[in-house]
Amino acid sequence: MAQLELVALVVREYDPAIDFFVRVLGFELVEDVPSLTNDGRPKRWVVVRPVGAATGILLARADGAQQESVVGQQFAGRVGLFLRVDDFVATYSRMVAAGVNFVSAPRVEAYGQVAVFLDIAGNRWDLLGAATQMPFKSKAQRRKFAELLVKGEISPETFEEWNRETGDAELPERASRKPAKKRPAAKARAAAKKKRKTKTPARRSVRKSARKRKK
Repeated sequence: MAQLELVALVVREYDPAIDFFVRVLGFELVEDVPSLTNDGRPKRWVVVRPVGAATGILLARADGAQQESVVGQQFAGRVGLFLRVDDFVATYSRMVAAGVNFVSAPRVEAYGQVAVFLDIAGNRWDLLGAATQMPFKSKAQRRKFAELLVKGEISPETFEEWNRETGDAELPERASRKPAKKRPAAKARAAAKKKRKTKTPARRSVRKSARKRKK
C-alpha cells in the first residue's frame, strides 16, 4: 500500500503562507519545527493539511534565485492543486470575504461546482464542490445555476428535487425570459422595403409625363 503524504509548495516566507492556509483556507498546522538545509543552514519544516485529509502541503521557503523564480509558477500557469469541500457556497463566500483572489466565476460542471483561485504565492487552485446530477443543455444554464448557488437562492438538493418532479432540465428563471427584441438589421431592411414601395407610384407618374411630352 502506498499513499501521497506531502506535496511541496515553494513560498516566499513561512509566516504569511501559514496565515493564508490556516486562517483563510481553514487548514490545520501539522508541523512547524526547526530543520536544516542539505548544507547545514537553518530552515523550518512546515506542514499544513486540510482537516481530515491524508495528504499535506510542505511549505518550503524559496532558497536562492532559482527557487525564487518559480514562486507562484510551479504549474506554469495551469491549475495545479484541487481543493474539494463539502459546502461550496459557504467556503466560497468565506474566502471572498477574506480577500482571496478568484480568477474565474463559480460554475457548475459534471464533476461539481468549481471556481479557480490563487494562493498566497500565485499558484492556481480549483475550489470544488460536491458532484451532482445536473443535465443542463448549455453553458449559460450552468453559469446561471452557479450564480444562484453562490447567492444562496437555490441549492443542489432543491434543483435535483425540482428536476425529478418536472423531468425538465430548464431552470425556472429561464422560462420567464422576455421575448428577444427585433434586430436592428431586420428593422432597417423593413424600412428600406417600405421606402421603395412609397417611391414606386411617383416613378410611374414621372415616366407617363415623359411619354406625353414626347408625343
